[in-house]
Amino acid sequence: MNNSKFHVFTEEKVNASLIKALIDGLPNHEDFRLLSAYSFSSLLSKAGTYLITEDDIMVIVISDADSNDEYKINDHEVYIKDILRYRVYKDRLKIIIPKPEIEVVFFNDKVFYEDQFNMKISDNQWKQMQQAPKQYLHFLLDKDQIDYAKDLLAIEEWKQQLLNSEIRKEIEAFYNQVMLLNSN
Repeated sequence: MNNSKFHVFTEEKVNASLIKALIDGLPNHEDFRLLSAYSFSSLLSKAGTYLITEDDIMVIVISDADSNDEYKINDHEVYIKDILRYRVYKDRLKIIIPKPEIEVVFFNDKVFYEDQFNMKISDNQWKQMQQAPKQYLHFLLDKDQIDYAKDLLAIEEWKQQLLNSEIRKEIEAFYNQVMLLNSN
């Protein structure tokens, strides 16, 4: 397979740095290319252009839900599918919507947090943290968003949290599905 057959589109620098670390952790990372956009509109425009002009490219769009409301999340997904003509390109297009935002990748393991911050976290507190991961990371680490992303990725235990995320599993599943179909 040629390099960069899978193009991953996301928005914002922090999202791109987290997704780059996630992709770099994949055994087949050389098959992926990360493209970031400055806005949601730009993200959809870039992804749509690749779908239309590059027949041999698989497109993965990762766009924060920016909400915990299931109706808003569903509307967000429907809008993306409509703009990118999902029915036409569904074999080449994977849409991943982190709920509520990409930073949720660091919230897989409550015990890990309790150990890292030497504190007891109730189940209710843990659910709240998962619903506002960006704010809790900012609070717990007392750093700006770009700073904490860079710092966390430099620590192996935190990077492992990223690599154990559902988003990584979705990317791997799409990759494996495409590879299986191409091998037949």
